[in-house]
Amino acid sequence: MNMIKRLLCITLALAALAFASSVQAQTQTLSVNVPLSPANEVPPVTGPADATGTAAITVTANLDNAGVITGGSVRFLVNATFPTPQGNVTGLHIHQAPVGSAGSIVVGTDVSNASGILASGTVTIDRTVSNVSSALIQSIISNPAGFYTNLHTTDNASGAIRGQLSTLTVAALTGITCQTICFQSPSYWAAQLAGNPFIFQNLPFGVIIIPGDNFFGPVLTNMPFKPFLLLYMLKPLGTLAVPTNPFLRLRRVFIAFQLSFLSGRFNKGAEPAILNSTLACHGITITPIVLSNGALITDSTALKVLLLQVELAVASNNAADMTALAGVFELLTAGSTSGRCQ
Repeated sequence: MNMIKRLLCITLALAALAFASSVQAQTQTLSVNVPLSPANEVPPVTGPADATGTAAITVTANLDNAGVITGGSVRFLVNATFPTPQGNVTGLHIHQAPVGSAGSIVVGTDVSNASGILASGTVTIDRTVSNVSSALIQSIISNPAGFYTNLHTTDNASGAIRGQLSTLTVAALTGITCQTICFQSPSYWAAQLAGNPFIFQNLPFGVIIIPGDNFFGPVLTNMPFKPFLLLYMLKPLGTLAVPTNPFLRLRRVFIAFQLSFLSGRFNKGAEPAILNSTLACHGITITPIVLSNGALITDSTALKVLLLQVELAVASNNAADMTALAGVFELLTAGSTSGRCQ
């Protein structure tokens, strides 16, 4: 948390304390509607092959205060139609395997032959499996196509109807008060310095964190040679092209984020509310990302969680995490998104 607290010194130490105390664990809900068909079964069905259905799969991920998945639950809401009776429904599970392959059960419900659910006519089954491991929740969210839902019957014991999971949709968080500011791009800030990087007035005054500089300690933007250094970091290739090196790419956009925060026009004391705002508040939609430490990044992720994950990614020198976070910050600092910079 040290980097986050230092970053919030941008304006007031009090704001940093308010932010640190506001970080709380939460849950995020993700869902997908899965069409179920006997044609997807591996091995092929040996009994009646005219059943159809859909499964609404809802994954609830429990998160700690750093946004890391600690476990969760999976809900199955299945509507199936059996024109030809197939005895009883004998099982309802999520298996792990890609399309065209059969895999082992990883999330099993309590549905069995003993449940007495007839596989005849229209059937609705609603089951929730709790205490699903953090590793499995992370795997399902990061690679849903590697899992499938399977409903088994007496006449088709290996599976009567099956469907592969696809990208999960994030449910919007409730009770979030959005407060957004203009986050300008690295190109914008490079242009401010392009004329003369030694003129301090071209940058907002304040404290920022420069990954790889001053041992992650805070530095003032008007320190000697810092504007020149910032120009180099905003244009590490000598152009405005986005670097391919994950660290340089993340550092570039992270600096732009902080400079934008320093220049933001907002009321005194508003910093915690801004950092509690989510990506969705800024009009950003992304495919859910699971970082190497299990942190979940979605539309509903607060900016404060992103800041913490930047520190962790850089400290661990994880190229995949830095690349993923850079992509998110590049969306955030697009400048004109939703008219915030007008």
